[in-house]
Order: sequence, then C-alpha cells, then structure tokens
Amino acid sequence: MKIILYQSNLQFEYPFTIAKGTKTHQPSLIICIQQNGIQAFGEAPSIKYYNISIEQMVIDIKLATANFNIANFENAADCWAYFNKIIEHNNFALCALDMAMHDWFCKKNKIKLFESFGIEWKNIPATDYTLGFDSIDVLEQKIKHHPMPIYKIKLGLGNEEKVLQKITALTASKIRIDFNEGLTADRFIEL
Repeated sequence: MKIILYQSNLQFEYPFTIAKGTKTHQPSLIICIQQNGIQAFGEAPSIKYYNISIEQMVIDIKLATANFNIANFENAADCWAYFNKIIEHNNFALCALDMAMHDWFCKKNKIKLFESFGIEWKNIPATDYTLGFDSIDVLEQKIKHHPMPIYKIKLGLGNEEKVLQKITALTASKIRIDFNEGLTADRFIEL
C-alpha cells in the first residue's frame, strides 16, 4: 500500500469572511491511497481557529498508517475504528483518512458512496452556494454570477434585515441562514 500526502492551497474567487475572520485561500491536505490498482482520495482543511495545521495532520496520518494495510480490513468503518484509536485527537486527519477509505472500498466494490451506506438515492438534493459576510453590492454580484437553487447566507454584522431584503428581492432561491457565531440567541429569536 502506498500513501501520498500533498498540500493544496486553493484561492477563493472572492475573499471569504465569517465571524472568525477573512481568508483568501484554503490550505488543505490531500491524501491518496494506492493499492491493488485502486487510487482513493480524501481531504481535510487546515483551520487556524481549531489549531489544526497541515504539518500536524501529516504527522498524525503517518502515525496512524505506519502499520496499516487496507487489505486487512473488511470495510471503511473498520478502518475508521482502527485509526480513531490512534489519532482520536485529530478529527481533521481522521476525516481525510475516512474519506479515502470510503473511496477505496467503493472503488474496489464498484459501487457509489451512497450505495455503500445502503441508501437508495433517486433525487440527489441540491447543494447551496455560501455567501460570507460582504457588502450588499458584493452579495448581489455573487448571486448574479452564481445562480443557485439555494444560498446559505452568513449573518451577524447588524445589517441582517437589509441583507435579507436585498437577497430575497434578487432571487427566488431558497435561503439558508448561518449566524456563524455572529448573533446572540436573543437577536436570532428577534429576527
């Protein structure tokens, strides 16, 4: 079994602002597992406010996979249980490994991920486009450039009513609201 780890640092189209700050790039760790002609992938982001770095994920993944051979396991859940005993302190590295394990077993068994969970999926639900904290003009620009059936909007700057009025005037799409640690419970109830 071969494990390849590499860092990705994708640039966002727009700066992305949430309650904990603004970022223009997303550093992530990509894991590739190769065995029996199968290549499987997993990924996890490096999130500063959780104190998880790429370097720490690499250390933990190397620790978790030091004596690991996927051929000794029946399924991805068994792999997760094995890894969790070793690196339970790093959910990000564990997530990347778990994704790669699911990908490997699905490819080995020639099934889709949802099938591996015993789910019958006839209508795949639509995803959303997340709108971080921005001026109303930038939010309008994003909606015009990225028409989507659903938008998730981060609110909490004190202009919630104006933002919601503008967004609902621009689109008939569904709106999901994410207060992202930006509002108190009382303000949430008020809105």
